[in-house]
Amino acid sequence: MTVELRIMTLNCWGLPFPVICKNRQERMQAIGDYLRKSSFDIIVLEEIWVKSDFHMLREKLKKKMPFSHYFYSGAIGSGICVFSKFLITETMYYCFHLNGHPHKIFHGDWFGGKGVGMCSLLIDGLD
Repeated sequence: MTVELRIMTLNCWGLPFPVICKNRQERMQAIGDYLRKSSFDIIVLEEIWVKSDFHMLREKLKKKMPFSHYFYSGAIGSGICVFSKFLITETMYYCFHLNGHPHKIFHGDWFGGKGVGMCSLLIDGLD
């Protein structure tokens, strides 16, 4: 059986610091509007650091992509979320052992708990 999927990944640069990351809210709204009109089956977004940004995106996409997951990790989350047209049956997050150093505050890597997120999806009866 052949299944064709349209998958998109995007680094959204969603840092919660206005001095560093200007126009974050406007950018997130624009990303949500674009994705709502798109024809992707699965969307993976990176650097969604602010919980309200994830909730806003989930609300905008829920008709087209009723299934979503945010991978929580570290002090402020992983920044990674998935939106899918297909049922997400299982998720797992593997946190990398080396995530920067807590005394290097401006690097931010340690606070994010970086790693890789994985999802199992139910697609056309295939899990």
